[in-house]
Amino acid sequence: MHQRNRALIAVLLLGAIAGCQRSRTPESVVTGLTAAIFPSFASLDQCTSVQLAVTVRDLSGDPVPTDSMRWSSSDSTLVSVSAGGLVRALHPSPGVTIRVLVYHDALQASAQTVLSVTSNSQQPYSCPTQ
Repeated sequence: MHQRNRALIAVLLLGAIAGCQRSRTPESVVTGLTAAIFPSFASLDQCTSVQLAVTVRDLSGDPVPTDSMRWSSSDSTLVSVSAGGLVRALHPSPGVTIRVLVYHDALQASAQTVLSVTSNSQQPYSCPTQ
């Protein structure tokens, strides 16, 4: 009986470690889905915008529709992102993380991308409102 408890604890610990490793990758697998953000880019000029999209696939690699998604920015004062994935570069920054959490049925997945904002000499402090 003692060995069975040890084996169960070992399995649970391995599962927890594997789960932690998955959550650190830009394209992550959570509960049977993978998600990836497109376009994948490293830099955006200040005061410009880009529309992001997310692709979601099951573990077989087949695309699946999303029921809903939630976009977020690690610093919305530097880079904002709308509920629909429209990113706007507001101020120069060496790196801001944009994340998306997607849902399909009872499953969820997340993805992230990091971008930098380069200075626009014509708009050194703030962008005009849109």
